[in-house]
Formats: sequence, structure tokens, C-alpha cells
Amino acid sequence: MSWVQQCVVGGIERITTDLSTQALLKVAPSSCSSNSKTSFFSVPLLSCETCEGAKIASSDGYGCVCPPNYRSDPTSTSLCLDCAASGLVLSQDGNTCGRCSASVTVNVSSVLAASCYNSTRPTSAGGKCTCPTGYIITDYNSSGLVSETGKSCLLCPLNTYVASSNPYVCVQCPDVHMYRDSNSGSCTCKAGYVRDSNVIAGTIAQDIPFVGLNVCLQSSQVSQVKYTPSQYGQQTFNDVIDVDGSITTSMSVAKSQPFLKYFLQAAVQCQNNQKWEACQTLANLCTLQLFDTTAPSCATFQTYVSASTISKVHGFNGWQAYYPWLFYEDTSRTVLLDTAINRQVALSGPLSFLNITLSVYALNGTFLGFQDLTSQLLLCKGDERIALEFTRIGNNDYKDCTIDLLNVINTYGEPVFYEAWVDDAYDKLGNLRTDGIHLFPIPIVITNYQEGSTKPNQAVLSGTSVWDLLDTVVLHRRFFLWDNLSGKKIPDTTTTQSSAGSTSNMVVVRWAKQIQLRVRLQQDNPSTTVDEAMRIYPPVLVIQYQQQVTSTIPQGYISKTSAGQSLRYPKVSFSSTYSKDLSSYWRTMMILFIVYNIVMVIYLGLKFSIRNQSTSVTLSGMASDVVGVVGDFYFWWLVVMTAYWFCFYKLQAVVKEMLPTDNPPLEYLSIVIAAVVCKVLQIGLLIYEQCNVDIFFIDWEKERTSDRTSSTNPGEAAELPNVSVWRTIFMANEWCEMQECRHTSIEFTLMFVLFFMAGLNLQNLDSPQPDVQNLSTTQPNIALRFFVYFIWYAIVVIFQVDLHLYECASESGRLTIATLQLVVVKLMYHFLQDPLDTFADLCQLSNISTFILDEYLHGYYIHGRSVHAHTDVNMLKMQTNFEEENQGKAPSRGLTNKSQEELRGNSDQVFEMYITDKLRENYQQKRSSFFPTGGVAARGGRTADQRNRVVTMCKAHHQINEYLQVNFVGDIEAPDSKCEILEPSLAHKIFGFPPRTVREHTVLLRDNNNNFSRVLLYGIEWQLLIFDFLVLITWDLIFQNVYFAALFTYGTSMVVVKLRSHFGSKNVAIKTLVDERFLI
Repeated sequence: MSWVQQCVVGGIERITTDLSTQALLKVAPSSCSSNSKTSFFSVPLLSCETCEGAKIASSDGYGCVCPPNYRSDPTSTSLCLDCAASGLVLSQDGNTCGRCSASVTVNVSSVLAASCYNSTRPTSAGGKCTCPTGYIITDYNSSGLVSETGKSCLLCPLNTYVASSNPYVCVQCPDVHMYRDSNSGSCTCKAGYVRDSNVIAGTIAQDIPFVGLNVCLQSSQVSQVKYTPSQYGQQTFNDVIDVDGSITTSMSVAKSQPFLKYFLQAAVQCQNNQKWEACQTLANLCTLQLFDTTAPSCATFQTYVSASTISKVHGFNGWQAYYPWLFYEDTSRTVLLDTAINRQVALSGPLSFLNITLSVYALNGTFLGFQDLTSQLLLCKGDERIALEFTRIGNNDYKDCTIDLLNVINTYGEPVFYEAWVDDAYDKLGNLRTDGIHLFPIPIVITNYQEGSTKPNQAVLSGTSVWDLLDTVVLHRRFFLWDNLSGKKIPDTTTTQSSAGSTSNMVVVRWAKQIQLRVRLQQDNPSTTVDEAMRIYPPVLVIQYQQQVTSTIPQGYISKTSAGQSLRYPKVSFSSTYSKDLSSYWRTMMILFIVYNIVMVIYLGLKFSIRNQSTSVTLSGMASDVVGVVGDFYFWWLVVMTAYWFCFYKLQAVVKEMLPTDNPPLEYLSIVIAAVVCKVLQIGLLIYEQCNVDIFFIDWEKERTSDRTSSTNPGEAAELPNVSVWRTIFMANEWCEMQECRHTSIEFTLMFVLFFMAGLNLQNLDSPQPDVQNLSTTQPNIALRFFVYFIWYAIVVIFQVDLHLYECASESGRLTIATLQLVVVKLMYHFLQDPLDTFADLCQLSNISTFILDEYLHGYYIHGRSVHAHTDVNMLKMQTNFEEENQGKAPSRGLTNKSQEELRGNSDQVFEMYITDKLRENYQQKRSSFFPTGGVAARGGRTADQRNRVVTMCKAHHQINEYLQVNFVGDIEAPDSKCEILEPSLAHKIFGFPPRTVREHTVLLRDNNNNFSRVLLYGIEWQLLIFDFLVLITWDLIFQNVYFAALFTYGTSMVVVKLRSHFGSKNVAIKTLVDERFLI
């Protein structure tokens, strides 16, 4: 058992309590004295204690006093002496016993200062009666009746005085150590004592009404206070918002009102534990100075605490008996990793809420009791049911608002001071305690705390976990929410006392700008039977204060758009963060990420190998492969990573997973940036390559003899066949139209993403709360938001892409795809046509083949030669041709004219081709012979030079057309041709490996999937979908608004499409030798 002392007015109590166990039992202060007359609530210990000896609880229940008519024994803290037993009575101050003196008859008339009789008009010159100093005027005689002889004077007791405003009443002196001065009639301190107001004011008499508490202090103890009023009356603020919003590093208020009022009394009466209220006041003043150990209040407090011989109150290091607990003795690592809290956490039931108790104190040291934490920490008031969401386990809540600083100054009242405690009703084995709820302290991290020129807690503001700063962060115990007092100076000497409370004396106002409650799960100890992972470390309360010069606060009405509105209505916020140690998670993710990158590099090497075998090694192509593979791999990594967080956090039934404290995590943000940059570069390179492909339309239509007409230049007419060019122009326009088309609609996609995200409010699935059904609005978790976007984006995209895939799939494939479609989609499909198939059919109808080279020796060939002699015919002849095909009277369509049974579902019209170096060189030479610089005449004109260029272009078109008919298609169809027409191998389908005989002779692979779309937006649809999604995520990161994100994503997509259309059309005009004027 340890002996401690409890100080009360009238004596020193010695009480016994067991302080060896780290446990503070939660009790209601009123319950202590209600259970027993000898039990009281000790504010310094925050627990019920028993009075010693004959003492009983005081009337307020916060101390012990002797029973009525008993006095304290100065030689013992437990004894009380009975005055009545000795025929004595108790003195007024309760410290002595005395006798009643005999009645003394006083000749009232002999002490009259002036004769005043019962008359409506006094005879005195001043118009009023007066009495000697220390006397009051009375109208009554000793019988209690109105005196017939007139008013008389009665002498007041020595511990009272007569106020000039009311000469009929004796007023008690404000301090028990005061008596009335016989000369001045005012109260003065007895010998050995001095009035605090006089000490503080010094020679400035005008300051006396505004400083101190007008109490008497022992002169010997006052002399022990080593600070002068000019020192302890100064309050210093750091990083103050000054004029124009600039930050002043340091600003001092020379005569701070609360320090000049309370410090001296608190410093003196806290010595030797004379009054616990004084120690609480001193602690509050130290809190106002943000625990600056060089400040007089904190330095004095620390001096007293360090002299205490009894420590570890309730087992907590740093809590000294009789003194408030402000500073931790244990290291921050020890405090923050303490496993003394036994309560478990859950997602439902009573354990799903974090119960916190606040001990509350007034500035003057008065204990205001215990309060259950509800909305006290939220300066943003509102629906308390919503405000309390932060107490639900796992809910990473965030609320912000603006406060009116004028209200803080004028209506908030004096600041109150808090200590926070976690309620813990369980023992080590997880069973309910039999003695009730225990309180465990919550450490406070003041980010403004300063040690010299350093701010050790500043790093916490950057989002760094407190548990990652175990060796640097400094912890404290007490805090406040606003301070409209310490920045207030006492009135100037010219100011009247009535204006002492005027806001004109307020220099600096301070408030809690940001409050964060951080809770962390413990790590499981495999050696125990209890799952520690479902318990918590001591929660931490992080507070950032902001201070501002009051003269910068705008007055009157301020609109939200006013330039200085933030100086009047600053933003404040409160957040709760529940976390766990994710070091093992990140370690595992790093290993997987390294393996993932190795796989990515292997895959990239495979693509380079394929390019090398296909002789398609180009700088743009390889760069496109690199950024494309990195972008795709990182995108799917993000999907998997955020899916893990979403599934294991939002869908968990018991508390196992918590989100990273950083929002967004740096690892996530880095990969997002890398994926976005790579995907943007890839799309740019792909469009560049598509806008530079070689394309030519081979016209198979033959000239009719009757079509040859006279010409102004017979040589030209003889050289160029008179075949209609409109079919070629038509196909060129169809190709240009397809260049800006996609399988999916960005408008449809964004519209339905908006419908799901905003219309159905499903964007709130990104809330950092472990409840998928909770759609309350709060600050989103960026990583969860990525996956929520992905869910709805993927659903809308699959809905659209299925329309295309269902058409192109085999029968077995359709069964698989059909499971992903709605019935309505299947019905709608019958009214839709794949535009790529339509283009291939148009080639047949137009008797035009399409020759495409996307790489040096690689490309695509769409065989469009008609099985009919002519296709430039009227409608009737065209219908006749169709009927002949249906009746089998015409050869089968295709390069080899094989039937569908022979082809077994393979294409005989669309091919992927690998040509020889000779064919490529001759093709390029044909173009170069007409256009050495690579350019063509895109437009005709009237001048001779322009006409010559058009003629050249026509001749070039004719010669290239004949060359490809003979040396490409003709070579393939020749009986002794070495050219091969093959079905693509599995390696080609999966990885794109070229045939082994490439470069030896031309090889055609039957293209059953319209792979020629790779030179169009159709063929990079998946890349564009990922690009659009990453762009959407990027804009959402910037704006944090789904509407703006969708709008800017649409704009970005339209820019990409229009660039592809513009430069693609120019490329078509150059490569197909079709005048650009004909491209609509």
C-alpha cells in the first residue's frame, strides 16, 4: 500500500489507496459521497477515496472536512477536535475553537457620524446619512423595529467591509486571510500575506481591477515564484495568420488576461499541494501554452511535479499524486504499443463502437465531471447520429465545415479542457470485469508543439502514421478546442473597468483546425489463446491548432465568394482513422510486384522476339510495346490490389483488415501515375502508327469497250482505262468513316457510369467503412474509389462489347458469352451488324481489294475481287448477280473460291499477310518513281502545274494497281506459286508468332477475327477502354467529382478520336492516291 495525501481547505488528508495496478475505475463523482458519508471523489486521482479518522465528505463531494463544530488538528491529517466538548464554538474559518463573549451594550448615539431623524428630508448637507469607517446604516433598533430616534450606525465584523454602493450591508472580504483596514475601510491581507492583484499590478495601480483573483497569498510562498508578472503574463503564439493571410512566425501578447489573472494564485497555492484546484489551473495554463517547457506555467508545473515523491497513480508512469497528468514519462514507443487495453473490436454489437470518456475542467481548475464522448470534438455541429459514426469500429470518417471566428470570440465562452480515456470493461481473457469499466488514457499529439526551433510532431500532418514515428513523436494528456482568452490582453490604463470584457482587447484567437482520432489494431501474439489482432493499441488524438490576428477578421456580412472570407470563416475538420500494421502486407505485395514485373519483362521480351521474327523492329513500334505492356500490367495490378482492399475490407464479417492510413497510398498513387503516363504514350504512338500505315485499294473492275471515249489528250486516254473511280472514292470514304468508330460508345459508357455512381449513389461504396451497405456520404477512399469505378465501368463495357463478341464468336463461344448478356441484348443483336464484316462485304460489291501494310513486311489483305464480270452495274443487274450466287451458278466468293464446307468456317476473304522484301521494295519503288519526296497532290486545281500533278497521281494509281494485281494477287493464284495460304497456328493466335517461312515467300493467314481492325480504333478498343478508364480516374483524382471527371473524360476521348480522324484521312489521301477533296 502506498500513502498519498489529499489536500482540502482546512487541512491535509492522508488517505490510502493501491496504486500498483494500471487501472482507473470509471465512477460517477456523485456516487462516492452517496454511498458513504466518509467517501469522496478525489479529482487529482479521479477516483473514490475514503476520508481518514472522523472526517466526512465535503458538501461538494470533492474533499474531506471535519464534522460540524469540529476543527482540524494541525498536528494530524486524520484527527478532528470537538469544540463543543470544551464548551467552545467553531471559528468562521474552521481552524480554531473560541468562546462566546458577554453581551456588550453600545451607546449608539456616541458613534453617530451625523444625526439623521425620521424625516422625509435629511438635515445633512449631502442629502444622505453617513457613518464612520467600518459601520453600516440601519433603520432598526435592537428589537428589530424601526427606530423612532432615527437611523443609527452598527459596527461590521473585522472580516467584512462596507461597499460605497450599498452602505446598509456588511460585505464578506473575498479571502479568509483578509480583514478590514481601520483607516481605509477596505479589506486588506493580514500580516504575512499579500494580495495577488497588488503584486501583479506593481506600481501600475490602474491594472489592479484587471489582474489576479483578489486573494491573499503567503508572502514567503509568493517570493518563491521565480517569474515576474512581465514574464508569466506573456503568451506567445507561433505561425499566426496575419495581414493578407501571411504567416507570422511568432507573436506575443504582453499582458495576457488569463495568465495575469490565474498564474500567481495557481503557482502559490499549488505549492505543497495546498489546493488541487490551483494545480488544475496551472495545468490548464500550461496547456494553453502548448506544453512549452520554457514557459513559466509549464516550468513551474514541472518543478512541482518533479518534487513529488509519489508517482504512478493507478499504475501510470508520469501521473504524480495530487497533480494533473500532462506529460508522459514513458517513451512514445512504450505508450503507443501498450497492450493493456483488453476490449475487443467487432463490426456489430456493443463491441462495434469505441466508447470514450472525457474528464472536463474549467480554466479556473473546477472539475466539470466525466462526459461520454459524443460530438464534443466536432466544431461542425449537426445530426448527432451522423456525427457519432466515427465511433463505429473501422469507420474512417471525415467531416469538415467552416466556423465564424467572431462567434468563437463573442459567444463560445471560456475554453474548457479535456482528458480523453478509452472505456475498457474486459479483462485479459476477454471476460467482463466484475468491478466495472476501467479507463485507459488516450495520448494527445499536438502538431504545433515546439521544442526550441523544432516541431517533432509536424510530420504527423503529412499523413504519416503516428506508429511510424514512435521515436520522435511527443505525447501529452490535455487539450482544448478553442482559445478566445489567452490572446486577450488586459485593458490599457486609460480603459474603464466596464470595458474590460470588450473584444477590442482580443489580439489573437486560436482554434482546433484539424482533429484526428487514430485507432490501430494490435498484432496477434501466437503464444496466447486470445486473438490480439481484434484488440487495439491506445488510440491517439492528433490536434492541429490555428491562430489568427483578430484585426484581420472581416466584419459585417461576408459572402462565400469574397476574397477574405477564409479569414472570417476558416475551415475546420474532424476525422477518424482505423488502421493496422500493414508492413507484412506491403512486404508480400512488394515480393509479388517484383515477380509480376519479372513476368512483364519476360512478356515484353517475347513481344520483341516476335517483332524481330516478323522484321517489324521499328522505334515507334518497340516504344509502343514497352509503354503498352507496362500500362496494361500496371492497370491490372491496380485492379487486383484495389479489389483486394474492397473485398477484404468492405465485405469482412469480423475485424481483420484495415485500409492504409495514407489516402491515397503512395504505392497506389505511383502505380496509377505510371499506368496513366504509359497508356497515354501508348495511345499516342498507336494513333501515330495507324495514321502512317500503307493502304491501297486495288480496283478489279475491267474497262468495257463501249466505255472508252475521246479525250483531250489521246495519249492519256490510251494509257489509263476508262473505269469509274467512284467505287474507289466510296471505299476510301467508308474507310475514313471507320477510322473514328469504336465498338463501344464513350457517351453510353459515361452516361451509365454516372447513372450508377451518382444517380444510384453507389459512388459511396468508396467510403472507408467496413460495411458495403453503408452509403453515407463521407470523404472517399481513393483506392476503393478506383475499384468502384471499375465495377460499373466494366459492367457497362461488357454490356456493349458483348454485342460485338456474340456476333463474331463460334457456336461454343456464343454459349459462354451468352451467360454474360441479358436476353434483351441477344434480341437487339439481330438488328446489328459488325461494321468490319460490312466493310469486307462492300469490298466484294465494289470489286475492290484492300491492301494494308502496318509494318514493313506485315499487313492485311481484304480480297474484294467480284466473281462477276462487272460490278459497276444498275440495281437490276446487281440483284441478278446476287441470285446467281444464291443459286450456286457463280463461283464462291473469296481468294481461292472454295465453298463454305471446304473452308470449314475459315475466311477466304480477309487475310493477315507476310510479304517478301522484294514485293515491299518494288511497291515502295513504284510510289517513289512518281513521288520522290513521298508527297502527293492532295488537291487539284486550274493551273497547269497542278493539273500535271493530278495526272501523275492518276498514272501512279494505275501502275500500282496493276502491279499489285499481277505481282501480289496474281503470284498467289499462280499454279506454281510458292505463296502459302494457311490457317493461323495456336502460337500465332495467342502470341502473334509469324509463320516459319516468312520472308521466303508471301504467306497469307486466314483472318477469321478481322484482325485488320488493328489499324483502326476498332482494333485497339481494349487499349482505348483502359485509356478512357485511367483518364477518368485521373480527372476524378484532380476534381474529386464524378460529373467533372466524366465531362473531361468525354472531352479527352473526343480529342483522341478527332485527331485519329483528321490525320488518318490525310494518310488515306496520300497512300491511296485519292484526292482529299473527295474524302467527306
